[in-house]
Amino acid sequence: MASGSLQLAAYLRVAAYAIAFFDYLQTLPAEYRLYARRKGPFNLSIACILFIVVRYVGLATLIISNTGFFYHGFSEAACDRYFWLAPVFKLILYMTSQLILGLRTYAVSRQSRSVLFVLIILFIPEFISTFWKRVHEVSDQAVIRGTRRESTLPRSTTSVAYEFKHVAPLLYDLVTMTITSAYLWKFSSSSRSSWSQLARMMLEDGIMYFMALSTMNIVNIIFFQNPETVLQSSA
Repeated sequence: MASGSLQLAAYLRVAAYAIAFFDYLQTLPAEYRLYARRKGPFNLSIACILFIVVRYVGLATLIISNTGFFYHGFSEAACDRYFWLAPVFKLILYMTSQLILGLRTYAVSRQSRSVLFVLIILFIPEFISTFWKRVHEVSDQAVIRGTRRESTLPRSTTSVAYEFKHVAPLLYDLVTMTITSAYLWKFSSSSRSSWSQLARMMLEDGIMYFMALSTMNIVNIIFFQNPETVLQSSA
């Protein structure tokens, strides 16, 4: 393992820490106002619960993953147990975020049954691609105690499975963004009320989110092609 690759991976992970915690502190007042509008801790909407899961599972995933990368005091037994924490949290985070996109699209379509059917059809292969052969793959390609954990699958098979795992969400995100944009455009064009401003805001936010997510999925695929194992999960 080249020391330069290890150093680059460390820089990327430290940058992730900085971005994540800056964003967390910046949005903390808005989070407090969100909770303050609730009548009690047991009166949370589904959207609010999903928001909490994405927000705090995301932070936990970052902390767990980077702890495994930077800490070198694991025993062999502890390493084997800790190794799966980050992938499990990542899967929870990932599927929750996709569920939010689906519910958002379904709500914007005014609960259209045809839209719901399309979302379910697209979500099933995406769900399968996320978990398919996950047990056999090295989910985080983590380097713990200086050891490299290689996949038990042939490189070509693992690469195809990994790339499909990122292509499937791109397709899902593209469809949800297209459906949402079409309905927002339709409703905002037929109304001169404040809904037009809300629609424009949601449309701009959705496009920016899709561009950022698509870019990161492409970067993930590129990084995974790197022969240095330590860099494959850095993005």
